[in-house]
Amino acid sequence: MKNLTIYLIRNLLKILLISPLLLPSPFSLAKPFEKLIEVSKQQKQVAFIPFANDLTLSAIILKDLNKTELKVNSQDLPQQLHRSSELLESLPIWQNLGISYLVVGSTRTDCSKVIIDYEVIDTNNGQVIQGRQKLSADDDIMSMRYAAHIIADKVYELITDTMSD
Repeated sequence: MKNLTIYLIRNLLKILLISPLLLPSPFSLAKPFEKLIEVSKQQKQVAFIPFANDLTLSAIILKDLNKTELKVNSQDLPQQLHRSSELLESLPIWQNLGISYLVVGSTRTDCSKVIIDYEVIDTNNGQVIQGRQKLSADDDIMSMRYAAHIIADKVYELITDTMSD
């Protein structure tokens, strides 16, 4: 019996000493998970509803977001919301469509400034991510374009939890 125990212990030790050489490194084991994370990022469906009272920003924001891995849609949406408070009754509709996030907003002018309010809503729970966002810009085309790029970057950051390039 004692010989059998010694034999088993020796073989177990050999296996334990050799097995690290046979197994891939922990770093190579992480690669499939990185791919899985990348795939899940690609599957995030975003409904971008053009901002109320806006003629410039929405098209630029949508174009910027479409350059990312997010799947962004602004066509044939079931509703044209402009605030998260309008979402309560229709949340299940968005969820059934597979929409993960909604981007809603509006613009208004105040003297020579344009005030932009927007929200990114997680449709899993109906919550606004980091609250309502606000930005103001001069009422000229260059300032509006710059503001649109800033908003697109912030929307991307809120959805992916990563800074935009």
